[in-house]
Amino acid sequence: MGMKTRIFLCLLPLLLPQVLRAVPADTLFRVGVVLPFKATGSRGGLSEAALDYYEGIRLALEDLEQMGMKVRLYVFDSQRDSAALDEMLAHPDTRQLDLMLGPVVPNELDKVARYCGQYGIPLVSPWRFYAAPVGSNCLVFNPFSNDSTRMKALTEKALWYYPGVKVVALNDNSSEAVKNIENMKQVFKAYTKRSFKVVPYNATNPGTQLPVSDSVVIIVPMSRTTVLASLNKYLESNPKAVLIGHPSWYEKMENTLSNHVLNQVILPEMNFVDYSEAEVYNFRLRYRTQYYSEPSRFTYMGYDQLYFFGQALMAFGRDFSGAVSNGNFRMLQHEYNFKKRNGYLENYGINFVSVRDLQPLKLKP
Repeated sequence: MGMKTRIFLCLLPLLLPQVLRAVPADTLFRVGVVLPFKATGSRGGLSEAALDYYEGIRLALEDLEQMGMKVRLYVFDSQRDSAALDEMLAHPDTRQLDLMLGPVVPNELDKVARYCGQYGIPLVSPWRFYAAPVGSNCLVFNPFSNDSTRMKALTEKALWYYPGVKVVALNDNSSEAVKNIENMKQVFKAYTKRSFKVVPYNATNPGTQLPVSDSVVIIVPMSRTTVLASLNKYLESNPKAVLIGHPSWYEKMENTLSNHVLNQVILPEMNFVDYSEAEVYNFRLRYRTQYYSEPSRFTYMGYDQLYFFGQALMAFGRDFSGAVSNGNFRMLQHEYNFKKRNGYLENYGINFVSVRDLQPLKLKP
């Protein structure tokens, strides 16, 4: 199944109940992109990431246009000079935008959020979590969630992926662990029939209070990776146990994936590209053909974001937020599951990465 068909099928259940709201096929959509190109377009620092992200946007735009979407793209350089952002917001077409991607700097996001709130333009914070100022009335989409939401997303996915299995959270009494366990408990309030237990963690004798000879999911709410080494013997003796690491683990461990119990370890990660997938292979081949290099994580970000929100616009127009909320959408690099919290939409999607024969792979649904 090709990439376009696969993602369309994810949207299809949302389209069916709202056929009467379908947007006319000849609708022209206006999309704004605000990035720190630094005017010259030379690579270095933020400008390199911006150029990579924009290359992903261009590839997504090609695909959307092949699907029949008519798009006018407005690209602005927020770093050209001190007046660049004000000049952009004064542009006569800007208030007619159907979607705004960027900027990436917090104070610039504040200014754009107030503007988007004034004209009802959905705003995507492309590289970081962002909460708009109180009173801005801006609908903000956060593909990247804050730490507490990532822990909640991890917990929700674990409950879905391992139905009926006991769930245990390790607690070393650090402030990090205590905070994350509270976030997990908030999720479990909606799963009253699921078993959840908090187990004290002692690095010198870590497995004494963990279930033995039973299926169990152990969630680690601490960022230190030494937990894995201390639980080696426990995992070896309990092959039905699964350890779900902290969301920061993948980047810390990707150079040390030789641990022999990793087949029982799940690494949660937002920015993960599974090179074994045919869609990713075709995307990389296409990118290398056009740009003679390998796509970066910012390239995948740009592609995933414009492709996802472009399809949402094409199906529902500017008021697409309700239609795409609380649904799971699997992209090239990300998994999107937007839920409205505190006035903005936050991504509860997260990749579960499993290591088989030292090869990191996405766990399939």
